[in-house]
Amino acid sequence: MSKFRKTLDRLLNKPADFTWNEAVRIFKHLGYDLDDSGGGADFSFINKEKGEYFAMPKPHTKGGKPAIKSHYIKEMIKHLKDHNYI
Repeated sequence: MSKFRKTLDRLLNKPADFTWNEAVRIFKHLGYDLDDSGGGADFSFINKEKGEYFAMPKPHTKGGKPAIKSHYIKEMIKHLKDHNYI
């Protein structure tokens, strides 16, 4: 099983410790670019070829790995389903 598939399966299980780097790995594998031009912690994942867009703030951390809030994990899953990636 590929690293991408393992990460995607992990996302679908909605873990409390899903990290920013894992989210970036999924979106980049699917052809999205990371855009941080919004300033602050706001980031956008943009697939210019397909005209798709997903926005999410990068989590802050004080040591350890920055885990994504459960709300954004659910939104990410919904986005991937709505665009037929899963």
